Amino acid sequence: MNKRLLKLLVAGLLGLPGWAGAMDVVEVYQKALLNDPQYREAVNTYLADREAKPQGVAGLLPKVELRAALDRVSQEKEIDSQSTSSEVDFTRKDYDVRLTQPLFDAEKLALYDRGKRKALQAELTLETARQDLRLRVVKAFFDALYAEDTLNTYRAQQKATYDFMDQARKSFKIGTVTASDVYDAQARYELVSAKVLQAEVDLEVQRKALWVLAGEPVDTLSPLRKSIKLQPPVPGELQGWLDQAARSNLDVQVQSYEVDIASAEVDYNKAGHYPKLEFTASLDLNDQSATMSSFSEEGPGQNTNESYVGLQATVPLFEGGYVMSRVREAKYAMLASSDKLDAVRKDSVESARESFINTTVGARKMDVFRAAVSSSRDSLRASKLGYGVGVRSAVDVLNAQEQLSQALREQAKNFYDTLSYSLKLKAAVGALRDEDLMQLRGYTKHAH
Repeated sequence: MNKRLLKLLVAGLLGLPGWAGAMDVVEVYQKALLNDPQYREAVNTYLADREAKPQGVAGLLPKVELRAALDRVSQEKEIDSQSTSSEVDFTRKDYDVRLTQPLFDAEKLALYDRGKRKALQAELTLETARQDLRLRVVKAFFDALYAEDTLNTYRAQQKATYDFMDQARKSFKIGTVTASDVYDAQARYELVSAKVLQAEVDLEVQRKALWVLAGEPVDTLSPLRKSIKLQPPVPGELQGWLDQAARSNLDVQVQSYEVDIASAEVDYNKAGHYPKLEFTASLDLNDQSATMSSFSEEGPGQNTNESYVGLQATVPLFEGGYVMSRVREAKYAMLASSDKLDAVRKDSVESARESFINTTVGARKMDVFRAAVSSSRDSLRASKLGYGVGVRSAVDVLNAQEQLSQALREQAKNFYDTLSYSLKLKAAVGALRDEDLMQLRGYTKHAH
């Protein structure tokens, strides 16, 4: 598929310019619409599948054919009773224009019905691919942001540990602390330094994943404001979401069309038993050149014009059981599609249930994590003060620093997970739109 058509699709979807500098989730999504191979494949598949509708319509329209023939004829004739013979050489041109219009053809009617449903299914399949791309972009974007947050918390812990280690060394020189304090700080510093190195690798991996989606390097991301008050799903009743998922989930709708297409396939194969009736009209023009006899005499040329108008009926009688076998095959295929529809519907309901519960619990946990971070900061300050007056050990301070770092990481993870589940919940009920990504853009720290 050419880039120009893809750009037109993107413009129709979002119609917004990207931001300069740090990329936000919308800009990554815009670039992914153009560059993601999986989505480009889905677009080309859609463009191919939607041709099923005009192909089905074509079978119901008149068919016009032109046939032309040019023959050089050499003919020799002997008549025994008259003891005579003749030879003829001539050129013959034949033109035949034939029009055929189906009046009753159950096979072509079934093909038309199948093509119409396949084209509608193609629209939904493309939207399913677009929804999947939104979720993949959000996941990759959030994974990269969480990797950045993790690296920042480890670096902050590394710096705090280094400062404490430096202070412990100075205090040891003047004899106010023991050597074990220095060793504890040194060991903790080495451990957190290793975690910093691993976090840097993890961040690079996540940026590469975004690169694959966006089609170009993504070095700087626009972070989200974690002060946002995350809300549980609205409406707050689980059953309503489950019912909507069973009806409106895009995969459910696509598979429902698959059942309809299988049903049309049954009708198509059944039509092999039915008669066909066609209106036919033709015009035959025959132009024959002058002839030459054996006595080299020139004979007259000949032009013939013939036209026909009529009805043509075709009645199938016996094909060795082939049609009946095809009907049975199509019926079993339709039953298999119905069974798959039940499975897809159950999966969509369970996806909605999981996303609803995690979104609800995640929103509630955000307040808990904010309190945990605040308490961890208070604990760190108290540990430092206690260490200064001799009532807390170096291990207490180092543990408090690690506890704060862990609380910040868990808070960030819950924040991204809750947002992800809220989007997955919308996807489960077929309601995830580009506007939801625009809302995420509004959560960025530098949003207009």
